[in-house]
Amino acid sequence: MAQPINAADPVFIAGEVHALITFAQVLATIYPDRERLVSDFQAAAQVGLAKTENQLAGENLVLGYQHVIESIRRALETPQGNH
Repeated sequence: MAQPINAADPVFIAGEVHALITFAQVLATIYPDRERLVSDFQAAAQVGLAKTENQLAGENLVLGYQHVIESIRRALETPQGNH
C-alpha cells in the first residue's frame, strides 16, 4: 500500500522544488532562445508574485516564492546545474 502524501512535510516540499529546478535545467538546455526564456519567466514570476502578495498566508509564502523563483531563474541561466 502506498504511503499517504504529507504535502506539509518540509522534506517533501524540498523534493518538489528540486524537481521543478531540474525541469527548468532541462528546459533551458533544449530551448533555442535562452534569453527569451529567462525574460518570459521573469515576467511570469512578477505576475505570480503579485498574486502571492495578495494572499493572506503571510510573508513566509512570499519569501518562499521568491527563493524558489530565484533558484529556477539561475537554473534557466545555467542549465548544467551550476546553481
